[in-house]
Amino acid sequence: MASSGIYKLDDGKPYLNNCFPARNLLRVPEEGQGHWLVVQKGNLKKKPRGLVGAQAERRESLKVTSFEFRGKKGSRRENQVDLPGRILDQAFLLKHHCVRKPSDLCTVNVSGLKFSKAKENDFKHFHSVIYINASENLLPLEAFHTFPALKELDLAFNGIKTIYVKYGDFKLLEFLDLSFNSLTAEAICDLGILPHLRVLLLTGNGLTSLPPNLAVAEQ
Repeated sequence: MASSGIYKLDDGKPYLNNCFPARNLLRVPEEGQGHWLVVQKGNLKKKPRGLVGAQAERRESLKVTSFEFRGKKGSRRENQVDLPGRILDQAFLLKHHCVRKPSDLCTVNVSGLKFSKAKENDFKHFHSVIYINASENLLPLEAFHTFPALKELDLAFNGIKTIYVKYGDFKLLEFLDLSFNSLTAEAICDLGILPHLRVLLLTGNGLTSLPPNLAVAEQ
């Protein structure tokens, strides 16, 4: 029978043997077969309205909860809003640079973190810091005068308009970048008292000339 390629049933009508699935041709389906699938599909179509409404309310609740969480204290959204009020201190420097003691830190990079205040007294303990990149913040120059060994300081893009330095500040500072701030010729006059300053960058401040008394003798 397999070589003939066809099956002969009781009614005498021929059926091809390569029909798939073959069991539909050779066996009559039992009563009730597939009934569970039909009933299940019907139940999905006729889902109670109360259940649908409850699920919809739950989704809305999750949306509201998610929105409230993003606005809570300490969330990323609030940090982005409150960045200009952040304070630079010893605890942040140690954690940010993954060191245990202030003496273990040699270079500082807090560029673009939008600090606007600094605890100057905390910096007296950082005896090994010789380079600081604090560009793209809102910090004044005088916020760094207590670093005892500081030699290079980058304060570009800090919105600095005025400078206050006195004799004894920045004793070892050799490189100072004040590019792209809002400085005037009068504002930079006090920089002349820095004893070891060798390089001063003032690009992007709109200056057309330097004050004649920029270089003054130390009192």
